[in-house]
Amino acid sequence: MTRNIDLMVLNQGHGGIGYFEDWSAADLLRYMVQPMVAAEISVNILVLDVCVSASLLGAFSPLLSNQGVLVSTLYSTGAIVSTDIWRQLDAPLQRRDLFAIQPVLNTRMQALTAGITGLSHLDQVRGWTEIQTLQHLQAQPQDRDAISIIRYLPQIADAVRRQSLAQAYVDMVQLRQNPNLGGGERAIFDFLPPSANQYDAHANAVIQSKLSDRVVAILTLAQYGLQRSVANLQLFGGSPNLWEMVQHGREQLLAQARGLRRCPSPYAVYGADGGWLQLDAELMRAPLDPAVSGLLARIHPSAAQDAAQIVQGLLNGGDVQVPRPELNFLQ
Repeated sequence: MTRNIDLMVLNQGHGGIGYFEDWSAADLLRYMVQPMVAAEISVNILVLDVCVSASLLGAFSPLLSNQGVLVSTLYSTGAIVSTDIWRQLDAPLQRRDLFAIQPVLNTRMQALTAGITGLSHLDQVRGWTEIQTLQHLQAQPQDRDAISIIRYLPQIADAVRRQSLAQAYVDMVQLRQNPNLGGGERAIFDFLPPSANQYDAHANAVIQSKLSDRVVAILTLAQYGLQRSVANLQLFGGSPNLWEMVQHGREQLLAQARGLRRCPSPYAVYGADGGWLQLDAELMRAPLDPAVSGLLARIHPSAAQDAAQIVQGLLNGGDVQVPRPELNFLQ
């Protein structure tokens, strides 16, 4: 009797090109996949949730049902199916609702891909001079909000925590004059007293309160893509706190700056019905664009080499019949 599994996840181990832990692709096919196929087991959604797992596509594709989908990675990245994702999947798995399972995974991959794009630019953007920042914003004015959050919101947070209120005031007055400052950060300074001798502990507390309001907005409004629960959390005190949370989301926040080049998604999605493969179009180029290779190198030293090697192997193999490259896949 055929047994059909809605979702199967391979994780909790280290992946290498052609390997999972100490198992080669041939070993996995012989000792894991073929016995399952012989037992008439098939899988609707198979997630190979380890690094460079797309190199194992040929070994695992026989497990897929006729309409089955296999999700894999082309370079080293974080886990797709976290504990929180399992919680989100529990109800649709109980209902055997495939149409609800795949969107959860897609949303997770989109968030991770956004984080990768943000991470690939984070150090560069933080290290820009004010002239470089101005030049970017003149060319990409829609990026001001995201760039301001990354560059200037931390400066406000540092200022309100200074022991010297006089120095805090000087820092904030100077920052208020910066033409690159975003509107959300500039609004905080609407409550800055007109003179330094009026900037006392109460005035500092007011600025901290306005900073807290700004951070809560970033963490909760849908436009920023984080949508965290912030009930009963302080700005700086305790753990977790609001400031820690916004700092943990800074890669996704920077990805909101659409004027920054997208780093190709690490994910490849394969469909058994026709042998199609979805992936970022940039990873189909041979050789890779040097600018893309540079972004990938900021994520993992071997990311560009691994992705290029795996993609060429897939295109030259027998499983992928219909490549479906997409510009800015999952972004």
